[in-house]
Amino acid sequence: MYASADTSFAGDIKIYRLVSSDGIDFTLEPETPVLEKGAAGDWDDKSTETPSVVYFNNIYHMFYTGYQSNVATDFKIGHATSLDGINWTKANQPLIAPSGGTAIADDFDQFITSEPGAMVFQNKLFVYFTAQGYITKSGDVTVNDQLMTIGLITSEDGETFSSPTRVYDPDQSIFPRHIDQVIRNSGWQGHSTPSAVVLDGKVHLFLDAAFVTETGEWSQRAIHHAVSEDGQTNWTTDTSSIHLREDFVWTEAEIRAPACLLVGSDLLLYYAGHRELELGIGLSTCKL
Repeated sequence: MYASADTSFAGDIKIYRLVSSDGIDFTLEPETPVLEKGAAGDWDDKSTETPSVVYFNNIYHMFYTGYQSNVATDFKIGHATSLDGINWTKANQPLIAPSGGTAIADDFDQFITSEPGAMVFQNKLFVYFTAQGYITKSGDVTVNDQLMTIGLITSEDGETFSSPTRVYDPDQSIFPRHIDQVIRNSGWQGHSTPSAVVLDGKVHLFLDAAFVTETGEWSQRAIHHAVSEDGQTNWTTDTSSIHLREDFVWTEAEIRAPACLLVGSDLLLYYAGHRELELGIGLSTCKL
């Protein structure tokens, strides 16, 4: 398990590696971070977080969020490689960055690119990520507002990647952007923190859903699931969520950041959550 953590909420988030023989009890190995912020002036000189690691072409690939200031529009996605999963070499420049500028209709990754979720599918690296831009329509529903959707880049060699494309939108019948057409600033903001796994030749995508109240309170409130034949189009979305933040006492503030792992005939789903300053990682198991 690769997880990001802060010490005393000091604002310097680092990435650690943990190991387990049963998927339940984990130990730091090593006890020190395996990836942390860059040198002063680097694009990730504030923090590194939300790691996703896959093994592809005999190399470990880590994709992570990095930034110079803890402002979402400054988030970028980095890429690092390793032969042993412990000692990592970063690429010099971010792999994905917001296009920036003033609002452009359907420039889906204009304002935010973060929280990568990598997988290997059909001998390619698939890297899903959270994106935010100004979206005119989501499915058949007119949005005309900023919306968090899921983007994707792919690679056949782990070195050269495709241009980002928008591949999955929140189902507006389940997660409507605007709950109240008069109070337009509240409602579901969309999806973030994607994680994917291949089951029976299909891509199963897990993600969380974020909500903003009328007073501007932003929180991640649900863990959801969708499936696709090719991992890019024709998604079938569940009508109900796997978990809501209200399902557990320890996630009463937020439930977020799912990460799936196939072990034999069990699908393990890890996710983060918190109540006040009590943060943790939970596990749910699906018997296939």
